Amino acid sequence: MIDEQIKLQIEQAIDALQEGEVVVFPTETVYGVGVDSTNYDAVDKLFEVKKRPKDNPVTLHVSDVEMVMDVAEVTEAARKLMAAFWPGALAIILNVKENTVSPNVNAGKKTVGFRLPDNEISTLLIRGLGRPVAGTSANVSGQLSSTSFKQVTDYFQDNVAAFIDGGPSKIGIESTVIDLTTDIPTIIRPGSIQKKQIEEVLGISVEEKMSTIAQKYRHYSVETEVVYATAEEILSSQNLLIDKNFGIIASNNIIKKLPKEIAEKSIFLSEDISEALSQLYTSIAEMNANKAINGFVLEVRPDDDSAYNDRVTSVAQGRKLSEV
Repeated sequence: MIDEQIKLQIEQAIDALQEGEVVVFPTETVYGVGVDSTNYDAVDKLFEVKKRPKDNPVTLHVSDVEMVMDVAEVTEAARKLMAAFWPGALAIILNVKENTVSPNVNAGKKTVGFRLPDNEISTLLIRGLGRPVAGTSANVSGQLSSTSFKQVTDYFQDNVAAFIDGGPSKIGIESTVIDLTTDIPTIIRPGSIQKKQIEEVLGISVEEKMSTIAQKYRHYSVETEVVYATAEEILSSQNLLIDKNFGIIASNNIIKKLPKEIAEKSIFLSEDISEALSQLYTSIAEMNANKAINGFVLEVRPDDDSAYNDRVTSVAQGRKLSEV
């Protein structure tokens, strides 16, 4: 049930979109920042506000499948995935029909990503506008995505026309992205919807490969020194962690094995991978803001889903504890 204050925020955001302004809105994955996808000037403004390179396309957020069918070639594979996972945390890249999508949305390419968020607020926003919202994660390009209203207002308090407070993000990491325009369907960003789930729906094997754009630009950067390590490496490096004055972000069964002087600087994540994912970005932001430490270690979970380890190693920029 949406209260009257949020309804007012949605109405204000719809007005802002219609006027070509940038708005912040919640989704179940992370907060989004977006504009009317049919307004060329507004799309340019979105890239400016986010400080996003113009060759890095944004996603079209829709309120129903019909919005996709109006502008894209919806394949049988796409229909299967939409039926199985929409609304939800899956963005699907499709070929677009000629002269239907602003070239500044997709860097002049013939493809674009689509997502139907599983969030009542974002659905009402898009439906109220009546056309897709061109959007991306609500953060300054290259930094951590926002999973709370405070984080997103800290990023954009001076240059966004309207904010909608949707509370904490339920999933907490960006959506899985699959490209259906390649010869073999290819996951170019892992998320909460896993490769095996997609393969079960499609009945074929899919590839998993980072896109060339993702390889080109840095993501998830933080100011504090950060490295990653396995649970065993963390437990065997206690003297180093004390000497370096490092905190730890790890599962609780690891934190409780550490001496007090490390544990009191640490943040524990759930043993459950879905809960850990929802806690990850908020915990990283909290640790990054802690001036009492010199850096922190993120635990990787070798037996867990690729989305978690993908974000952990990306935040650490591939740097291991053994390299400190």
